[in-house]
Amino acid sequence: MSVLDTFIIDVARGLGALPAATIAVHEDPTGELFDAALATLATRPTAALDGVQHLYMSTPNLRQIRQARDHARYPETALRLVLRGLDTGLELGQVYRDWRGGTVLTRLPASIAGLEYLAAHVAGGGTRLIVGGNNKYLSRGYSAVLQRYFGRVQATRGRGKFRCLVADSGVGTDSRPVAEVGAVSARVEYRIPRAQTEYGNLCGLGGVFGGAKVDRGGELLGRWVAREAPVGARVLDLGCGNGLVALMLSRREDPASDGHGY
Repeated sequence: MSVLDTFIIDVARGLGALPAATIAVHEDPTGELFDAALATLATRPTAALDGVQHLYMSTPNLRQIRQARDHARYPETALRLVLRGLDTGLELGQVYRDWRGGTVLTRLPASIAGLEYLAAHVAGGGTRLIVGGNNKYLSRGYSAVLQRYFGRVQATRGRGKFRCLVADSGVGTDSRPVAEVGAVSARVEYRIPRAQTEYGNLCGLGGVFGGAKVDRGGELLGRWVAREAPVGARVLDLGCGNGLVALMLSRREDPASDGHGY
C-alpha cells in the first residue's frame, strides 16, 4: 500500500473512524482505500457493525468503479455497495441521496471546488471526512472550504511529505439522510457554479477544469473543430469538462451537425 493511503487509513483508525458501519471512498487512484475499507467491513470485528453495512464509492473513474464491484464479493457480509454511475447517477447528490453520516476517506481532490463538491454532499449526520495529500498542495483554501461545511477542521502531524485534514460535522446521532439534514454545523447551501457566456450557459460542477468560465485553450479547440469538421459531422468531445467545445459546436450554423460532450 502506498505511503499516503496507509497514512489516511492509520489516521482513520487512530481517530476511531474505522471500523464504521458506513464508509465512503472518493478520490482513490490506486484502489487501496477501497480495499482497506472493504476489508474493515468484511471482518465485522465489533458488534456495532451487525446488520447491513454500507460502502459508497464515488470516484469519477468508471474503470475503478467496475473494479470495485468485482472486488466486493464477500457473501458472508451483509454489505450494500453504492457505486457511482452503476447504482446511481453520476452527480454526487444522487450518489449520497440516502447518506446518513459515516466515515469518508479520500485523497486530496485536484481543486478546492472538487473538495467542496464532496463536502457539500456528505457533511452532517456525524460524518467525519479524512482527506490526505501532499503538504505543498494543502493550501488554506482547502481547510476553509471544509470549515464552511463541517464546522470543525484539524490538521494531523505530517508523515514525510504528507498530511491529513480531518473534518468533523459533530452533529451527533441524527439519523435523517444528510440530503434532509443539510450541512448542519455550517448551514451553508451548495450552489453549482454557473455562468452565462457568449457561447451559452456553462456549468462548473465538481471542480471541472476551467470551472464555469471560458477556458482559452478549449475555446481555441472549439473554433478549430468548428472550422475543420465536415458539414453534417457528428463530434464526440470526451472529457469535456464544462462542455465548452460541445456548446460551441451546437451553435455552429450547420443544422445537420451534432456535438456531444461526455
